[in-house]
Amino acid sequence: MKILVYTENREGKFSKQSFELVSYAYALAEMAGGEVITLSVGKVADEGLKQLGEYGASRVIAVDADQIPDSRNLSRLVQHWMSETGAAIALFADNNTGKAVAPGLAARLKAGVVSGVSGLPLILEPFV
Repeated sequence: MKILVYTENREGKFSKQSFELVSYAYALAEMAGGEVITLSVGKVADEGLKQLGEYGASRVIAVDADQIPDSRNLSRLVQHWMSETGAAIALFADNNTGKAVAPGLAARLKAGVVSGVSGLPLILEPFV
């Protein structure tokens, strides 16, 4: 199972929350025998992108942009990269961006949304 993690950055630096999210995705991918792919939008130094690998990302997609797209366009961008990578799950931080983008993405994919997750699932089939 491939997991796409949207990693937010501010002024080119990832937040602690982004690294925690990648670590969570890595633990989930270990359970499912999958891989973690991160998506970052904006200008981030190579050192910052390499750090994502230290937290478990096997692939880092960096979209160089002067501006972060609005929530509608960001959901389209995430959907595009889910399709390109074959990711079955998209993870967002439990913050304003995640709360704005995830529902739109779910509607586009005809999928569900779970928010405020604080632990790994007990089982994967069904995802509980």
